[in-house]
Order: sequence, then structure tokens, then C-alpha cells
Amino acid sequence: MNPIHFHRLNPDDFAKYQELYQRSGSLLTDLTLSCRVAWDPVFRNEIAFVEDTALIISDGGGFTDPHLLMPLGSLDPVKLNRLLLLADDEFRARGWKLKVMCIDECKMDLFRDLADFSAELSFSDSASDYVYDANALRTLSGNILHKKRNHVNRFLRLYPNYHYRSISPDDISACLSLVKVWCDAKGIDPDDAFESDYRMIENLFSHRDSLQIRGGLIEINGSIRAFSVGSLGNGDTAYMH
Repeated sequence: MNPIHFHRLNPDDFAKYQELYQRSGSLLTDLTLSCRVAWDPVFRNEIAFVEDTALIISDGGGFTDPHLLMPLGSLDPVKLNRLLLLADDEFRARGWKLKVMCIDECKMDLFRDLADFSAELSFSDSASDYVYDANALRTLSGNILHKKRNHVNRFLRLYPNYHYRSISPDDISACLSLVKVWCDAKGIDPDDAFESDYRMIENLFSHRDSLQIRGGLIEINGSIRAFSVGSLGNGDTAYMH
């Protein structure tokens, strides 16, 4: 097989990445373009487009082992086997052991039917997404969400004059300052990616237009005290980053 050539993920790749992510049908936050861009300073994502599929590799950035993310695009066991053979050659050349991360549960059977690989599959609860029904979050009804309902009710008692609105470009500097205030209060270096999301949030804001980032904030007595950013994904899924 001819070797493939990886390059650092850059804005020129965004449209193709998004197209293949949607075609994959994945619902994992880690595979969204927004998540990959946000964490790129840490994971230093490298990408190659092969057979109308995106292969994304990373050295792990000190967080994980070197790995290949779940290939994005339309897959079957034969095609996936070919792609993994190419990826395995690249990993061997770098002195890495092939490892695939961020696999949707519905794609697991693809890895059980590979011709040239015997996959050892594992599940990490700590690396998994929280999935909520949107209407349940709107109403906070039922026993399962009673803790969240209690948090909201306590907030309303403490801050009855709060103001919620969408984040505008003029708010970005104040939002980033708020993250630094939080880091200072915790004794955390904002540049320490193991402890703080400051650089990831900054990266999302820097690419907010091309990533179609959405967000909201809460003001108390005229000061921004909380904010959240997210993006829309496949199907009826939205992601809070």
C-alpha cells in the first residue's frame, strides 16, 4: 500500500471534516470538529483524507497514549481494515502501537469483523459523554434530575435579579477573564491544560464563526458570572463543550 501523508488540522480542513463527521453519524463529543479544534494545542491533531474518509492521529499530548480516532465517513469492515493497515504502517514508523479511541457503541461490530486485526475492546466510563433528553432538562421533572432542580431553585433564591442572554463577540474578553478569575481562586495556572480549560475555551472563541459556536451567559449585578458554549451536531444532538 502507498503511504499516506498526515498534516496538522487547519481551517482549510474544517468543511471536509464536518462533512465526513455528519456522514459518520457519530454522536460523540470528542469527534466533533469543535472539540478537536478546542483541544488541538494539546493533542496536536494530524489528519489525512483517504478513500473519502478522515483519519485523525495524535501523540496523546501527555493525556493518553498515541492514538487514531474513529475514522470519519462511511465504513464497512473491509474498508475499515484497509484504513487500519495504512494507519498501522504510520504508527509503526513513529514507534507507536496502534490504538483507536472514541468509537461509537453502534460501530463496535466493525472492529470485531476485521480480517487483519484482532481488536481488544475496552470501555472507559470516565471518558464517556453525559447524554440528556432536552425536554427533561427544560422541565427538570422527575426524580432523576432532582439534584439539578435543587441547584436551580437555590440559585433563583440567591440571585432573583440574574440576567441571562446570548454571548456576543463583545463578551469574549470578559468571559475569558472570568475563567482566569476562577483559576486564580483555585490556585491553578490557566495555561496548565491538565487543570484548566482556559486555552481550549480561548481556541473555541478564536474560531467561533467557522465552528458556528453558540453560547449563553449569566450576569449578576451587571457582571458576567457564568457562561457556557456549545455547538449543534448530528441528528437532534447538541453539544455543551
